This record gives sequence, C-alpha cells and structure tokens, in this order.
Amino acid sequence: MVEMIELLTIMTQMNFKLKCRLFALHILLLSSLILLPLRAQVGAQRLDKHTAQQLIDNLQHASENEAYSGTLTVQDFFGKSETSQWKIDVWPTHRAVYQLFDEKADSVVLVLVRDQEKLYFKPSGRKQNRLIRRYIHSWFRQMHLFSDPDLLTQNYQFDLSDGEEHRGRITKFLQVSPLYDGRSDLSIRFDAENYFLYSLTRKFASDSTGIGTYKRQWQDLNFAVPDTAIFQEAIAGTELWDEKRPEPQNFTNLTQFLAHSKADFLLPQYAPTGFKLQFIRQLEHRNINILHFLYSDGLSTISLFQDKEGHKPRKRRPPELEIINVIAGEKDKIHYRLISEITTAELEHMENQLFSVKRESGFSLWLWGTGLGVFVGINFIFWFVLIWRKKH
Repeated sequence: MVEMIELLTIMTQMNFKLKCRLFALHILLLSSLILLPLRAQVGAQRLDKHTAQQLIDNLQHASENEAYSGTLTVQDFFGKSETSQWKIDVWPTHRAVYQLFDEKADSVVLVLVRDQEKLYFKPSGRKQNRLIRRYIHSWFRQMHLFSDPDLLTQNYQFDLSDGEEHRGRITKFLQVSPLYDGRSDLSIRFDAENYFLYSLTRKFASDSTGIGTYKRQWQDLNFAVPDTAIFQEAIAGTELWDEKRPEPQNFTNLTQFLAHSKADFLLPQYAPTGFKLQFIRQLEHRNINILHFLYSDGLSTISLFQDKEGHKPRKRRPPELEIINVIAGEKDKIHYRLISEITTAELEHMENQLFSVKRESGFSLWLWGTGLGVFVGINFIFWFVLIWRKKH
C-alpha cells in the first residue's frame, strides 16, 4: 500500500498519458506476481531423466499382467482420416482375442487369438492373409512404445500433470516434447495406479500437409477378467499363424555388419542431431538383396534402404496426402531411399553426406594383390641378403 501511495504521488507530477502508462505497467507487475505462484501449482511437472525412464518402463509393461476388455479406436490422419476399431479381451494367463470391426458393414473383418506365445487367425484368402500380416506387425509395434528409452530421454523433455477422471479412476497426462525442431511429439493419458494407457496421440511435422496425427483411444474399458466363453468361441475354427518367411539378418552395430558382409554399401557421414544407428538388416525381396539402416532419436526414425537392382517400392499415396518424406537416388551404382517423418531439408542434408564404402572384388583384389606383392618382395630381399652374407 505504501508503494502504491508513493506511485500516485509521483503520477500527480506527470502528464496524463504518461500517468496512464505507468499505472497500467504497475498493475501488470502486481498481477504477474500474484498469478505466478498459482501457475506453478497447477502447471505440469518437468521430469528429470531418471524419473522419466522409470515412468517409461512402467508404461511399457503396464498391460502385461492386467485383465481387461474394451474397444480400442485407432485413427490416422495424414491428409485424410483412416480409422480402425478393435474389440479386445485380455486374460491374465497370457491369452487375448483381437477382433477388427468394419463399421460400415457392421461386421468382424479379422480375428486374431493369442494363447501364450502362439497366435491364431481365421482362415481366409491370400488378400486377407496380407491384411493379417499387416495388422500383426503393426499391432505388436504399437504395443512396444519406445525402442530406446535412454535415447528418448536425451532428445525429448517430459512434462507430467493431472489428467481428467476416466470412469471413476484418476489419470495422469504426459506430454513428450522434442528438444529439436521438426520432430514428433507425443501426448499420453494413463491410469495413475496401474499405468494403463487410456489414450495416445502422436503428431508428425510434415512439409506437405502441415501436421499428421496418429491416435489410440480406449472406450468402454473394464478392468475385469473377461468371460472364458469369449476365448473358446473365438479360437474355434482358427489356424496357427506360422508364416514361413526368411528371417532377416540383424546387426546391432557397424562392426558386426562389416565382419559379416563383403558387399559395397552407402553410409551417411551426417545424421540429424540426436539420431543414432539402431540396427542394420539384410533383407531379401523377390530375389533382390536389400540393406536397411535404421536411425532413431528415441521416437522419430530415419530408414535408409539400398540395393543394386533398383528395387521399386509399392505405390504410395499421393504427395498431398503423404506425411512421410521420401528421397530416392543412385550413387556409385547403388540405389537408395531415405524415408522419415522429419523434414525434407534434413533428409537432403543427410543424402548429400552419403559416401560409398567399397568392399567388393575390384578393391579387395587390388588390396590382396598389393599385400601379396609386398610380402613376396620382402621375402626375396631377406633371402638374398642372407645368401650374400653366407658367401662373403
């Protein structure tokens, strides 16, 4: 109050316009001092690296031993909306039934049944089998949220706050934000007690469409053991999923790959800030050998595919509907494709830093021949000197 009186006294000695400006500034400062503590109380809590990693681990394993049933809606919006709806029942004995619904036809499109480590499906035609394969791989990728938690906490910040109540249960809201521009961000709402994920939204930055999103949200979720009759009915008439496809060779680092492979390949001298090599895979598609280098920052990924046959990928969606950026080219007779959700500018920078690692016949033969020549030359000089000394 004393300060306010002193301020008014000073104001009487100034012109009217300056008085108003100074008074408004003073009110603004007072209001900011009052509101600052309130904001700190209701705002999100910034997690340190160790706490964030513990939370990630809890989220990763939250649904492993839980019994539950409900409807999971998965929505992609990459220029246009694509929605799939799953009716899911899970038992604590590592059994589960996944039913994919067609909302328009009001019918079940696909049934997957998990019993321990085995997976069963309803028999169908070839086209349907491709659909099954697609959903099996995408489903298990969804269940494993983070491939490298340590890398994730290095490149993203974690803010935790109270979430909305869900069917009488307390929830928490986690915002995962990138430390660098042009990366994905993630919003997660989970159960405060058992860490079960109620909803997840991932946003992608894109050059063409602005923002793309991926959403998962549970509806009618019930934490109770489902009726066993649901499992018995679903597994009746199914077949064991035993896809006989060659497993790709995986290498966790460049040293392992170099010890195994003798083929030429391309390697980037530059990767965007925060990205590290996760693995190298040797694939085979229609008798074409393909190398796949995967880089990640813990959430966003960059794939570098390369081959010598000019393998053409399947047709993609029109550019105006495409969230994933693709750069393709050829260098030293090696065809390559860079695929990622990060910006085209960063991918182009990575492309410009590609260099060829020569390991095949010409270079190896020259190196082997040179080494043999040096070896023979040294031996010739050694024996010549030894014989000359004996004679003299």
